[in-house]
Amino acid sequence: MAFTQTFTEQWGGRGTTHGKTGTYTGSGTVSFEETVTTGTTDKEVAFVLDVAAAHNEVELLYIHSDRDISFQTNNGGAPDNTIALTANRPYVWASDMESPCLLTVDVTAAFLTNASGETATVRVEALIDVTP
Repeated sequence: MAFTQTFTEQWGGRGTTHGKTGTYTGSGTVSFEETVTTGTTDKEVAFVLDVAAAHNEVELLYIHSDRDISFQTNNGGAPDNTIALTANRPYVWASDMESPCLLTVDVTAAFLTNASGETATVRVEALIDVTP
């Protein structure tokens, strides 16, 4: 079964709008939504994602929080990757983007830290393609 997701980038100003919508197809999805109370440090969330360059299966990655949080991978104390998420400003990466993905090693778990002063809702959506 194939899954299709889209991502739209758009700029507007001076009376004009420019944008691009990408359509991505994969063989599956990996996702979670997690509530993280303020003052929480390194809350572990089950999340497995193969991003190693030799066999990267990620087509589209979306990480969003409604509060400022720290998103870390594999180990909260000594993470392999850290993404500082700003409230309501998602991190998005797609396989056709020129910039590299901020997740650089295979993910075995996510660790979430919230010092924002309010409870955060974190949502991760990954479209993957594991077909050979």
